[in-house]
Amino acid sequence: MIDSLLQWALGGDSVKAAIDKVLGTSTVGTSTLDGASDLLPPLGEGFKTKMAWARTLTGVIAAGAGLLLVVGVAAAAPVAVFTAGAYLLVLAAIIVVGRDYAGNGDFFLQHKGLRAIIESLTV
Repeated sequence: MIDSLLQWALGGDSVKAAIDKVLGTSTVGTSTLDGASDLLPPLGEGFKTKMAWARTLTGVIAAGAGLLLVVGVAAAAPVAVFTAGAYLLVLAAIIVVGRDYAGNGDFFLQHKGLRAIIESLTV
């Protein structure tokens, strides 16, 4: 269930289609393949860095919500609403960043995303 939801949210079908297209062609040169493979490690490291920021941000949200609940129990409902909203914003940011890294890299990346790297093999 979660896997199929993430595949849909991150555009996994378009990445698989790009891979199938590359596998269907026999004209990919070794230098082209080597150049594309050199782009993958920085892409992975950048994604790990962004997800570390998201993890830190969720920790800050949880700590802030806990502190606000300790200070004022009467404000539990507004704190819960704020916390839920903050978590939803972080989740939305994770999905947008994930789509960017899995796709063409149009929003946050200064270079190509995974699908764009794969599609560059067939050009």
